[in-house]
Amino acid sequence: MNKRMLIADDDVQLLEYYRNIFEQDDSLDFFGKKRAEAPIAVHTFPDGAQLVDFFLSEHRRGERIPLCLLDMRMTNVDGLTAAETIRAADPEVMIIIITAYTDVSPSEMRKRLQDDIYYVKKPFNEDELYSLVTSLLKNWNIRQALRESEGNYRRVLEQSNEGILTVDFQGNITFANATFATMFGYDLESIRGRSLFDFVDDANANRIRERIARRIQGISERYELELIRKDGGTVSTMLSASPMYAGNGSFSGSFCVITDISESKRAFEFLRKAKEETECANQRLQKSMEESLKLALKAESANKAKSEFLANMSHEIRTPLNGILGFLELLHKDGRLTLQQQKYIATALASGDTLLHLINDILDLSKIEAGKMEISVTEFDLPDLVNKVTEFFTTQAHRKGIQLTCHFAEGTPAILRGDPVRLRQVLVNLLGNAVKFTEKGEISVRVSQDEEAEQTSLLRFEVQDTGIGIAQDALPSIFKAFAQADGSTTRRYGGTGLGLAIAGQLVQMMGGGIDVESAPGKGSIFRFTVRLQKRRSPSITAEPRVRSSLEPGNGAFRGEEQEQKPFAALRILLVEDNPVNQALTTAMLAYFGCRADMADNGLEALEKLDQKRYDLILMDCQMPEMDGYEATAVIREKEAESRRQGEERHVPIVALTAHALDGDRDVCLMAGMDDYLSKPFKIEELRSILSRWLIRLEVHAEEEEAGRVETPSCRSANT
Repeated sequence: MNKRMLIADDDVQLLEYYRNIFEQDDSLDFFGKKRAEAPIAVHTFPDGAQLVDFFLSEHRRGERIPLCLLDMRMTNVDGLTAAETIRAADPEVMIIIITAYTDVSPSEMRKRLQDDIYYVKKPFNEDELYSLVTSLLKNWNIRQALRESEGNYRRVLEQSNEGILTVDFQGNITFANATFATMFGYDLESIRGRSLFDFVDDANANRIRERIARRIQGISERYELELIRKDGGTVSTMLSASPMYAGNGSFSGSFCVITDISESKRAFEFLRKAKEETECANQRLQKSMEESLKLALKAESANKAKSEFLANMSHEIRTPLNGILGFLELLHKDGRLTLQQQKYIATALASGDTLLHLINDILDLSKIEAGKMEISVTEFDLPDLVNKVTEFFTTQAHRKGIQLTCHFAEGTPAILRGDPVRLRQVLVNLLGNAVKFTEKGEISVRVSQDEEAEQTSLLRFEVQDTGIGIAQDALPSIFKAFAQADGSTTRRYGGTGLGLAIAGQLVQMMGGGIDVESAPGKGSIFRFTVRLQKRRSPSITAEPRVRSSLEPGNGAFRGEEQEQKPFAALRILLVEDNPVNQALTTAMLAYFGCRADMADNGLEALEKLDQKRYDLILMDCQMPEMDGYEATAVIREKEAESRRQGEERHVPIVALTAHALDGDRDVCLMAGMDDYLSKPFKIEELRSILSRWLIRLEVHAEEEEAGRVETPSCRSANT
């Protein structure tokens, strides 16, 4: 809002008085509340000439001043002369003349300034003067806003792509835009004075009269109308009409928007004919679609049933298999067995592992065929992944006297983004086959960068062995499900032929391909590529890494040589409803020196947690009465309530489940669990879980023995 005001008076004290009146802080009302309005901007001058000079300077710069307050009697230029000068430059400027004399009558003032003047006689009431000034400023700004709005509205009408016209109650055109004139072949000048009836035939003229009558009744409507061009041609239009009213509320005419729909009607007619022609074809297709839908529903139902069956069977098989493999592993670690007994148990363990791998392969193949296998993208260390896979097979290679080497080509990126789990699965399959089918010689793993793009790298992996090789006629089908080189291979070495089929599918899903080069008695070279996302990282120097028959791997394969860490000071709660799994997990925990309490379901677990604190909970997911998910939710809610009361409490919960699908881990973590252990699990896997979550508490327990730290279990015992 423009609130600028110029004041001229040759009395300096009076100028200061004016400033006190108009520059008061009106941003606060008498209730002390802030207003959004800006204060009046006052400029004062000691005579009329200076005010005129300032006004004209601002006018030339395009800066408008709404109001001038002038004393009548001033030196150089009096108030009335100054008002005439600035009014000549800007006819819309508001003028207030203030005087104590009657040299010039108010009527003479109004005559010289075309009646647009306000006369205030001294002495005056300052509140009334302030109200007059604020009212005039608001009125001036309102007029400017209305003028601008009217200009914008007129420009919209004139520049609209639609034909726009207004007609009075008799149908005479009072306004038409250029679009309307062009639409019917006229210029704007020739439109003036015409009637809407000039654009219709006799039949439509009666329709126009009826429509105007409806408009007088206050009805707006939209309808099609054929209008006649200047050249006699017709135009199909859609006419939208609304009533207009004068300031006193009486009907003044109709506002009409006219759209040329000729092209739309032609297109509609074309589409109508096309629709008729395609209806017959649609009817024929409908039957085919219905039949296809029935087949698709059957296939979807069968696929869903298959997936559910495999998931349930996997769970049901893994549960007893957990007991079989777990107790066999405990027996195998018992130093009191004879060599023959150890041999029997080792054979049984190997058979159980084979069965577990077969279950995993069938699940993976089923997910791939159902399109449910997903490739994740996460950052990983390529050398670390490949070296760990190689180390995993070092002991097996050592036992067979095979040299196992790993080579990285120079320039191969180290840190990449992709799916390390699936890449590891492919490498484990190929390297496992190489160790299985090689009796002597060597096996090598080579990694190099095949091509490099701006955002990705295509990596090449080669697994070469000196094993039995593959016949040429078997190579084309080697990557098909359940394919083996020959029946004797299956009988001698075992396997179902699923591994290479799964590897081939995974490699394709990772943007690469796989092939093999082999000959009987000369070994095989399996090559595959995967496309991975790049991240800035140092390149790897091509230095071969060798595991020979004289250098067995260490780390994970030294489990028996490493001293078991006791966890005797820590309390563990095992929540498991299966008696076999209860006995197995308790025995495994005892192997590590752990003491465990038992709960058959979630409700019993909550009761035990109310009685004492635990350092770790091993939680089965599927149990009667209350499952692991519900129990975890209750535990986490109680912990949150404790934190609100200022007591920090969080017991780690590790899920124990026979479900092994990709999403099961995420479901457990989202339910509030901290980790995940899939059945059947081995002693080393349980050791990893215990170390991950109890190692810090174990250190605290050792310090407690020295009298420095109190463990959570001891705190529980003391309470």
